[in-house]
Amino acid sequence: MRSSYSGAYFDHHESMAAVAGFHDVPHVLDTIAQRYVGQHPAHGPVYRVTRESAIRKLPNHLYDMSASSLFSGMRQGQFVYA
Repeated sequence: MRSSYSGAYFDHHESMAAVAGFHDVPHVLDTIAQRYVGQHPAHGPVYRVTRESAIRKLPNHLYDMSASSLFSGMRQGQFVYA
């Protein structure tokens, strides 16, 4: 059976609001949230390798790179592209 509303996006039998009741918003939201949790299970922690080096990541996510310590043989006027 189709909804009496002529511009309905979903058929009446496919509508969560129509099946659960138009005024039972918490039930509809809970059903949607549970479906999301079921489709996106929790992941364990992600560990990333870090190391001590002359290139440091700053708190603002920029990198601080001391070219003179990395390339001690550089002469004045030479460039390093990163």
